[in-house]
Amino acid sequence: MTRVRAITFDLWDTLIQEVPENSLAMLQYRMEEIHAKLETLGHRHDIEDIERAYRLSREFCEQVWVRKRDIPLDDHLLFMLSCIDTRLPSRLGSEGLELIRNIYKEALLRYPPILFDDVKQTLEKLSKRGYKLGMISNTGRTPGEVLRRLLSRMKIEHYFASMTFSNEIFVRKPDCMIFRHTLSNMHIKPRFSVHVGDNRSVDYEGARAAGMIAIIIDRNAGGKYAPDTIHSLGELVDIFQ
Repeated sequence: MTRVRAITFDLWDTLIQEVPENSLAMLQYRMEEIHAKLETLGHRHDIEDIERAYRLSREFCEQVWVRKRDIPLDDHLLFMLSCIDTRLPSRLGSEGLELIRNIYKEALLRYPPILFDDVKQTLEKLSKRGYKLGMISNTGRTPGEVLRRLLSRMKIEHYFASMTFSNEIFVRKPDCMIFRHTLSNMHIKPRFSVHVGDNRSVDYEGARAAGMIAIIIDRNAGGKYAPDTIHSLGELVDIFQ
């Protein structure tokens, strides 16, 4: 049997989960704070125009994401601001843009997701057994730089030898490149690695196409058996002795 040396993890719904009321509050915060900051900077716009631009920027991102590609934070932020007013980005200047950028990207830290209960103990045990641990995450409006800060606050960042976020390398799961990029940073060949995630097409199929072993975590399966599936992260401790 192949000796597994590294285990990589998806982030959302594998290690952390959204709090529904926080997600709504974060959206409202982004809209209201951007609206207020623009007005402070001398750019008066209806909040409905900002909300419309926010929706359009989502559609813009999805056109990129469907091709398994990603873009830097500034690309979708500037697109959003241009949808409010085509001249707004240039009128804001670098200082104004930075103020809006901080509101946009850091909203998650005000309304954070929560860590699943079984995460810290599992990472600690696997790390002590000598496994290299990595993370591979697609991003949305919150970039990797902010997600790293979130994971540091959650006190799990130090477990990972490598963390790859799609907005930083412009490739999204299930593209093989994002998996192989992470393993290359960890100096691990795919056949000696396992990826754990909650999405069969994105995590499972993507990892297998990259030459990795793949495991699905299904926390809502109610104990029903399925091949290559676990129901809690703690099961990895029994699998990888």
